[in-house]
Order: sequence, then structure tokens, then C-alpha cells
Amino acid sequence: MSLSSASLSALLAALLGPALPLALQDAPDPRPAQAGEPALPKSGVDLTFMANAGFFLQSADHSILIDCFLRQSTNVFAALPTEVYKNLVNARPPFDGPIFVFVSHNHPDHVQMRSLEKFLVNNEKARLAASPQVVSALRGEAKEFPSFAERVASIPTRAGVAREFVQDDLHVTVMELKHVGAEDSELVNFGHLITMGGMKILHVGDASPTSENFAAFDFASEKLDVLLFPYWYLGTEEGRKILEKQIPARYQIACHVPEKEWENVNTLIHEKFPSMILFKESLEKRSFLPAEPGASK
Repeated sequence: MSLSSASLSALLAALLGPALPLALQDAPDPRPAQAGEPALPKSGVDLTFMANAGFFLQSADHSILIDCFLRQSTNVFAALPTEVYKNLVNARPPFDGPIFVFVSHNHPDHVQMRSLEKFLVNNEKARLAASPQVVSALRGEAKEFPSFAERVASIPTRAGVAREFVQDDLHVTVMELKHVGAEDSELVNFGHLITMGGMKILHVGDASPTSENFAAFDFASEKLDVLLFPYWYLGTEEGRKILEKQIPARYQIACHVPEKEWENVNTLIHEKFPSMILFKESLEKRSFLPAEPGASK
């Protein structure tokens, strides 16, 4: 890709640990099949909406949780339903296998540290990779941090430079994308470009919808399969242009919608952007397959 990437072999070693590569490679479907449910295909990704901007991604070989650990609602943004939350933090199926955990930034509508701590304690196969800000906050709030510290990797970044690690067919590239608003200029917001199951998925966190924010990264050349973006991009001409020109994708999924605004946003999408996807209920799931060779966007 045309991103300016740096190899993070030391980070990868710290993140994966000595046993995880073999465990990931040899593990069966990380989502135990329910009665009558087909196994995941070798190519493609199952994407499950959790809450707000949180998603659970599964391919045949890998599982990822991003921005999912939400016990309590925050301002206008929802948390996980109680039963979903309990299953997640107690590492019950399908959250019990080898899982990579990512966090876009340290805001309570994207991560709540005690919830993240509980999951990392209960799932000894899970590993977290996040910004130094997120890791520092977790270390400060978690009562049992030493018990899972070796499974936590802090990713240093700088503006305009992407950082990448690779594990088999899983490629994860992180980059700083300025957070919307100017109330906290020091806050680090990560975008995650994830390649798994033969597909490219971009989660932008709370990236500000300005063309300058994406100028350093040529996402348009990546031929993205799935884009996960905050719904407020639809509200400005510049945001809509970014969706069309700078981060186009085969499937665009709006998220981060306040509960009270969901019906309005849903109506807007149906009327103006009918090809877009908007989830409503926690655990709603869609399955996506790679594009056919030679197929247009």
C-alpha cells in the first residue's frame, strides 16, 4: 500500500507471545457453530454489531473486537445490553477463543477500562494492542493488570505515518486520524485498516471528517471492502465527499448513532444513501465475501 509503514517485529512478538501464532493457525472456527449453523467460509468476514462504534469481526482463522467494552451508556450513546455484556466480559462463546482487541481511543463511549480488564482476565487467549494513552489508562484503572500485562502491546505512532503488523493472513495497520472536535487536541484516535478473510476493513474511530485528516493515506487505492464510519459524515458536504473520494468501499456501514437519533438517521440513509448499511440491535450480523476478481467497486 502507499501508506508509509514501519515494521513492528518487536511489537508483534510482544503482542502475540510465544504460543499464540500456533494457536491461531491451528485453532478451529473461533465461533463455535450452533445447531444448524454453517461453519465460516475460508474467505470472507462475519461482522457483528455490538454497540455504538463497536464491532466483532470473524474470519475462519481470526477474531477481532474493536471498541466493544461498554457497560454503561455515555451521554447519548448506548452501551451493550446486559446479557451481551455479561457474555462478552466473562469470555463466553463466541468470545472465548483467541481474539485480538483494538481500541480507537480513550473515550468511555468506545472503551470502559474495568470492562476491558474483566475480559482480559477471563480470556487468557485474548491480546490487546492500543495506543500508549489507552494502555496507560488501563494500567491505571485495572486492579489485575499484572495478570495480563504480557498480553498488552502499546503502539507508538506519529501523525502521517502508519504502523503495521502481520500474522499469517491477518494484516493490521494503525494510523493516527485526528479526533472530531477540538476539545482535546492531545487525544490520539486510531484508524484501523484490517485485512482478514481476504477482505479489507477500515474502522476510523472518531476521525474528523476533513479531507486533510485522510490526505496522508491513500485509502482510495486500497479498494476497501468494508468501511465503518461515524454517521455524522453524512451531515456535511465534505464528509460525504470523503466517503466518495477518499475512503470509498464496497460496503459502507454507518455507526456511532445516538439511540434517540436512530430513526432519523435510518430515514436519511434509506432516502439518500440506500446502499449503505445501518445496524440497530446489538448482535445483528452480516456476512461479507471478497469481491469477484475483476469486479468493479
